Amino acid sequence: MTKERIKIVGQMPEYIRLADEQWLLSLTESVRSLAVGILRARLLNGPDTPNEMCRRSWQSNDSTVLVYTDHFGEEREIPVLAVRTSDEAGETIHDFWVHLPED
Repeated sequence: MTKERIKIVGQMPEYIRLADEQWLLSLTESVRSLAVGILRARLLNGPDTPNEMCRRSWQSNDSTVLVYTDHFGEEREIPVLAVRTSDEAGETIHDFWVHLPED
C-alpha cells in the first residue's frame, strides 16, 4: 500500500503554527526532538475525508502526508501526525498536526 496524500488548496506551510499542547508529548517520544505544527484547512481535494484517509493509512502501518504547492510551483509533502475535523458556523474545518521540517 502507498501512503495517503491529502492535498490542501490555497495554503502553504507559512500558515502552520507551532503546536504546544501537552498531549503532543505522546506523539513526539523519540530519541531526537520532534517539532510539531498545526494547520487549519478548509479546502481539500479528494473523495474521502482526511479522518478516513488517516485511519486507513495508519491501520495498515503506513503514513499520511499533506500535499501543497510551494511558492515556486513545486509540489511538497509534510507528514501528518494527527487530524481532527470539526464544524464551525456551518463550515467544515480540518486541523492537522504535522511534523515540521528540520531547518
